[in-house]
Amino acid sequence: LPSFPTRSPSSPVRNMTKLNLLLAAGIGALLGIGGLALKKKLAQKETPPVTLVVTVEIEESRIEAFLKAMEIDAVGSRKEPGCMRFDVLKVQGTSNKFMFYEMYVDSDAVAFHKEQPHYKAWSSFKKEGGVLSQEVVKADSVIVPYY
Repeated sequence: LPSFPTRSPSSPVRNMTKLNLLLAAGIGALLGIGGLALKKKLAQKETPPVTLVVTVEIEESRIEAFLKAMEIDAVGSRKEPGCMRFDVLKVQGTSNKFMFYEMYVDSDAVAFHKEQPHYKAWSSFKKEGGVLSQEVVKADSVIVPYY
């Protein structure tokens, strides 16, 4: 089983909203990655893992459909060989703001993710309407992996 560190990352983060900065700090403290195959794959990489922090605001009447789509996407994504992490979070104190925290071994894994059938649950939801706003922050992981 992966271990979960109790320390928080302290490296500076730029070009992020206050909300995303808080999320990154909190998630960083919880991030646990394990598995011998993943360790070997990362050891062979010259580029750091790619992390996406996505913040969305969802139309109130579409929240149930959104959550169904994201459950399909998250569960499927976690089975991808290049997906290290995929979390769907609800922003505290709001009824319709959510965040996705995604980490992939590299940009090829991100591209692979977007071609998968489970990703279509999210992309179809977006096409149908209901996303009032979306912000995507792409980051390179600097202290990884946590074991």
